[in-house]
Amino acid sequence: FFFLMIRRPPRSTQSRSSAASDVYKRQVHGDCVESIVKCVSAIQDPKVETKGGLDATLLELELHMVLLWRVSERTPEVIDSSLKDNALNDALEFIFNFTHKSSKDPNASKVLSHLLALYFAVVRHYIDIPHLRPVLCPILLQKISTVYALNKEELTNSDENFSFLAKEIVGIIGALCLDEKCLSKIIDFSAVSIFIALGFSFITNAKLVKTIIGALVNFSTQEKAVEELARDQNYFVLVYNILNKYDYSLSAVEYINKLLINTASNKKCQASYLTEKFVTTLFRILSLHNTTTVIVGKMLKLFRVLTSSGDVKMFYRHASTYKMPQNDQNVIDFSIFQFRKNIQNLDTSTEVLIFLGQMCKVDESSLIKKNKLFVEGLKDFLQYHNQQDPSPATLSRISYCLSLLPLEELQDVIA
Repeated sequence: FFFLMIRRPPRSTQSRSSAASDVYKRQVHGDCVESIVKCVSAIQDPKVETKGGLDATLLELELHMVLLWRVSERTPEVIDSSLKDNALNDALEFIFNFTHKSSKDPNASKVLSHLLALYFAVVRHYIDIPHLRPVLCPILLQKISTVYALNKEELTNSDENFSFLAKEIVGIIGALCLDEKCLSKIIDFSAVSIFIALGFSFITNAKLVKTIIGALVNFSTQEKAVEELARDQNYFVLVYNILNKYDYSLSAVEYINKLLINTASNKKCQASYLTEKFVTTLFRILSLHNTTTVIVGKMLKLFRVLTSSGDVKMFYRHASTYKMPQNDQNVIDFSIFQFRKNIQNLDTSTEVLIFLGQMCKVDESSLIKKNKLFVEGLKDFLQYHNQQDPSPATLSRISYCLSLLPLEELQDVIA
């Protein structure tokens, strides 16, 4: 299956440094392929023990596989060369068969698990090419199933020798999820159980956790996939644990926010996300990153999604009682502050308005009548966007936000 031809789009004119880099990568690629094929031939040779030993050959093979993996990254010409090279692809198949069968040998070294991971790492570059994903999907899922079954004990018991392999398995599944045709196969493949098991096993490995969350984000783009997640209570436990462990990490929080937004419309997910301990954790993370615009915007969008289709009263109860450690504001007051701060940013400001509109369904008096800051902010918001000669789409968006607010209380402002 590696002999497939790829159709590349025309490349734009390269800079000298970019062109030189590609030439260098092609040269390294040629050397790597030659060395990998020689190493595989040596391993297949029954006299390998007289040529420096199997361990030495495996270490050399590992080095050249690392180089092949690196030079293939975002370099279509190199990937194209790999796909067309029969000798390389025969060697890769041998590496897969040799390593996944040998990894259960009690005498097997860390090198074997790394070589197996490198096999998947190299192949992962192939599925960066969108039209190859549906072709390679069933083959790769079968290989992953075989490897996971043979190495499940090590993969699910925090064996760091297998963390690289776990990362590449998850990375391949996550990349395949980007293709709609592949995603239906992945749902049937029971990928959720693999994501969750590896997440619990390697929760202290930040890079692997980020890869798992990224794969879950890609996976959760279809309603059927979200239903699969919602059926497994361990999914909610894993996400909650990751939120608490990596609350300081901007990238981890941003990834988890995307996942929560993708899944927040599902009724079972809502019920779990709206529990006091889960919501309180979200509020705490919001307070930790209260000056980071991207995190604040994504978190307020999540609140908007949850309150648009979930239990508004429950959320309001939590939001009105939780106090931000920095300034003793509750979440609603904090949202109003963010609204005033971001009146020129239509995306953030309208997200906040929709969220506040949902809060008004529970208690409009505390929000509108008693909060002069909100009324002043709304005046500034309407005045600013009126001066920008807004498009019909913008006017429609603003009108929708206003329709969620108690208009009788805001007649003077809107007028």
